Amino acid sequence: MSTRATYQFKTDMADTTFYVHHDGYPEYAFNYFKNAVESNRKGTLADKFHAANDNSEITESHAVHGDTEYQYTVTEPFNCKDATIIAIKKRWDAETGETFFSGLLSDFIKKYDK
Repeated sequence: MSTRATYQFKTDMADTTFYVHHDGYPEYAFNYFKNAVESNRKGTLADKFHAANDNSEITESHAVHGDTEYQYTVTEPFNCKDATIIAIKKRWDAETGETFFSGLLSDFIKKYDK
C-alpha cells in the first residue's frame, strides 16, 4: 500500500516541493530527511534531498497532490543545521490536516529514528 507525501523546502530564495509515492509516514519519512542531512553533496537541503532520494519527484506544491496523507514543510535558514519542520497528517475527507510535529528537523529525525 502506498502512503503518499509531499516534502516542501522553503529558503529565502525559493520554495521547492517534492512528491514521493510511498513510505510517507513519519516512521519511514525520517529516512528521506536523514539521507539529505548526511549527504556530502553541496547545495541547499532541497538539493541534497532530491539527490539522496531517487524516488522524489519535483512538483509544484503540496496542493497539487490531493491524494497525499502527509505534508512536510522544512524551513531552511542559511545554516541548514537549524532547519525546522512542520509535519501534517491530512484528513482523508478534507483539504486540512493535523500538525503532529513542529520543531527542529534534527529532533524530528531523532524522534522517528528507532
